[in-house]
Amino acid sequence: MQRTRTPSPAAALLAALTAGAALLSTGARAQVVWEYTTIADSSAELASFSVPAINDDGQVAFVATFDDVAEGQAVYRYDGPGLLTPIATTGSGIQEFLGNPAINADGVVTFVATLDDDSVSVFAGNGGTLATIANTDDDGLTSLDSKPFISDVGAAVVVRGVRAFDGARVLLKGTGAAAPAVLLDSTGTWDPVDVAGINDDGIVAFEALTSGGTMRGVYRTTDGVAVTPVKVITVGGLLDAQALDINNNGTVVYYARDAAGTASLNVDTAGAATTFAETDGITFNSFGAASVAETGAVAFRGTFVQGLNAIFAGSTGLYERATAVGDGLLGSAITALDTGPQAVTDPGSFVFRASRANGTSGIYAAVPTAGGGGGGGGGSSALELWSVAVILLAGLARAARRRP
Repeated sequence: MQRTRTPSPAAALLAALTAGAALLSTGARAQVVWEYTTIADSSAELASFSVPAINDDGQVAFVATFDDVAEGQAVYRYDGPGLLTPIATTGSGIQEFLGNPAINADGVVTFVATLDDDSVSVFAGNGGTLATIANTDDDGLTSLDSKPFISDVGAAVVVRGVRAFDGARVLLKGTGAAAPAVLLDSTGTWDPVDVAGINDDGIVAFEALTSGGTMRGVYRTTDGVAVTPVKVITVGGLLDAQALDINNNGTVVYYARDAAGTASLNVDTAGAATTFAETDGITFNSFGAASVAETGAVAFRGTFVQGLNAIFAGSTGLYERATAVGDGLLGSAITALDTGPQAVTDPGSFVFRASRANGTSGIYAAVPTAGGGGGGGGGSSALELWSVAVILLAGLARAARRRP
């Protein structure tokens, strides 16, 4: 019987390098140039920024703090070059903004704020009158999380909070037309510990503890009654599962870690899960936020074993290092960066927050374009040979583990 020889890691790496070189030299893969745009930065009156969120029209929501402390903060929506629409500002009843905003397809922004009476509210607005989705005093809550999400259809907002009279964790949903509905609370089967988003069908992705806290999982629900598991683990050891995002296809993005400590980023649509990145000892060492659009476009934060700290973008099938700490960004090197759960659009553009060596920080958009030409600085103009090699090698390793 003929035996099949398993290539050594060195041989596999050589094969990956060869394949990567072929991709780049033959033009089998179109060159990607990342064009960078400044959404807002600290070169003028603004000092610091929240993590941004973007919709498919390229509108970007973020919180900015002014250089002049007396001017406070503002929630802005970027509507095009030089066009920042104020959604809300501190003063007139608002002390400060908390956490990161979200934005829907119509440009409606949801955010959390501490009010002058020290209560906390979740708001939604489009540049006019704000709708109050929930308030800690009015709705009998001791706290509200600082990361609400808003649906494209119906502008329904979901947010997690803690109820005052019994201390139960609750998952709330509302539009501001009435008091928010309680989808789930920890006195029932599902103890909600986090929420990751709501799509245009009203499907909510969330994390919850069950079975007296012995199980933890990522789930989908529309009404809090019918709950579908995406990934469930036993609490303890190195095991973990975290909901990261949901798109309008119902695809849930989640982080998982197995008993051996291997972490992974995964997508699940209707029960079919696919791993698209993992800490395999060859490529990635850790992950941050991840977002996947309906087209499969992806943007996620990752660090390589060799120390590279970057945002990776492309698709769940083929992605590249788009921009990294140390890269030039519009004339100055990046010193820090991060992104969020609503960071990528259907066409593959993504938004991120970065600090630069010239002392400025800001919100930036990266737009993929095919072909040559300058990219405005920053990121990789194509999937570098080394990146091709390690990502292909990681793919070979995953495929080998799946063989019977």
